[in-house]
Amino acid sequence: MGIFNIFKKNRKGKKESGNELFTPFTIKTENVSEVLTETSKRYNTPLSTLDFEVLDVETYIKFSKESEFAFMDKQALEVIENKNLLENSDFEIKQVYEIKVKKIEFSADIEIIGELRVDKDKTKIDYILSPSSILHYSDLLEFNLIEEFHKKKIKSNLILFEPFEPTFLNDIKELVAKVRVLGNLEQNYIINLCKAIKPIYPVSLSVIEHYKKNEQEDRLIKSLIYPIKKGETILEIKKPKAGKNGRDCSGKVIKVPPFKEQEIPIYRYKNGDVIKKEDKDKVLYIANRDGYVYMEGGDFISIKDELEVNQISLKTGNVKKADESNIKLEVKEQNVLKEAIKDRMIVETTELLVKGNVGNGAKIKAKKLEIDGQTHKGSKIVAEVAEINSHKGVLKSKKAIINRLEGGVVKADYVLVNQAISGKIVAKEIKIKVLGSHLTLIASDIIEIDRLKGYENHFVISETLVENREEKINSLKEKREELKR
Repeated sequence: MGIFNIFKKNRKGKKESGNELFTPFTIKTENVSEVLTETSKRYNTPLSTLDFEVLDVETYIKFSKESEFAFMDKQALEVIENKNLLENSDFEIKQVYEIKVKKIEFSADIEIIGELRVDKDKTKIDYILSPSSILHYSDLLEFNLIEEFHKKKIKSNLILFEPFEPTFLNDIKELVAKVRVLGNLEQNYIINLCKAIKPIYPVSLSVIEHYKKNEQEDRLIKSLIYPIKKGETILEIKKPKAGKNGRDCSGKVIKVPPFKEQEIPIYRYKNGDVIKKEDKDKVLYIANRDGYVYMEGGDFISIKDELEVNQISLKTGNVKKADESNIKLEVKEQNVLKEAIKDRMIVETTELLVKGNVGNGAKIKAKKLEIDGQTHKGSKIVAEVAEINSHKGVLKSKKAIINRLEGGVVKADYVLVNQAISGKIVAKEIKIKVLGSHLTLIASDIIEIDRLKGYENHFVISETLVENREEKINSLKEKREELKR
């Protein structure tokens, strides 16, 4: 019987007025929600006041586009499962429901409160049952719960299909057992209403350049060199794989794109530099030593530990995190009117030799540093050992050797300056051959000056003003307390 058979026009050719008294009726339909909506309109009654009872469920299938729908019995279900027909895009499934439409009847024993949780492919649907639900135990509780959840599925256009309900009945039984023992729910309870066939989407060939991870973090500035540590992945090739169709909880097939054959690229590499590992899913090229990745001709991988460039600029890019990979970098620009390291560029490497100048806002980090030119007052430098010709910026190091200090700031353990014109030094030991004017020198151990030419200088000996002196300060405090005693 079609859905509209009960909503026929009256003898005058007009639709029923909607003022007639509602009486329960039975109907067969493929779309229960549509029946309830039409009933609500016909009888001019709110949809929320209508309910239905499932009297029978008939499942029909067809194996190809040319065939007709046929009733599915248990034998047909076994054939479907054994031959994986549910993954076949030509296979179709539908259900017809015989229902009795009636007014809703509220029960004091059961009220289901919660929400549906649906995955993106609509292949897994759970109901999150709230503890605020009313569930009074009785011999009919299990039957009533099954009926209520089946009604929720039907109203949501989800089929009632045993292969898609692997844990549904067990979930209901466990819920009833909890209610029987505890009397009510203490927390959310998850009921799996449907677990259909999730599609497996095809995998296209892709080459992931892991060695460019720093460049990927800062897309506005490209990288110059790509530091790598032993054991890190340089390249990852994901092999192409065919997909597999799925079927959602409504019974509809989920088609995946056709598979395209793709040739897997082969990279050559220098023996000792790279290790190649391969499995059914991917190919990995892994660094066998520290250094930076050098790609020659686009398909030959080698790892080097020395690099010469003329200048670090926006054209070449930043050098990041190379201080952890034993890389020696030489920047050769010596023109006094240009910067070897341009404004606001970042250089992080193990060993750095700069033949020229360092620009404003430049940041340098190295274990061993040599600058033959001058540093801008806006530059910031961190190094274990630093040798600088003319320093105007901020330097933090363990050992600093500076030819000429011109207004710069130095914080270190040991500092040697040939000529200090102006600036500030904070260190354990400070040695200056020629001292100019307006300098502040703060030391914890010693300040040694060979020749004093200037004036208005400040000399301070203090443990507390020098970094990393906590151990010495604590020792002096203990000695002072001992002397007091």
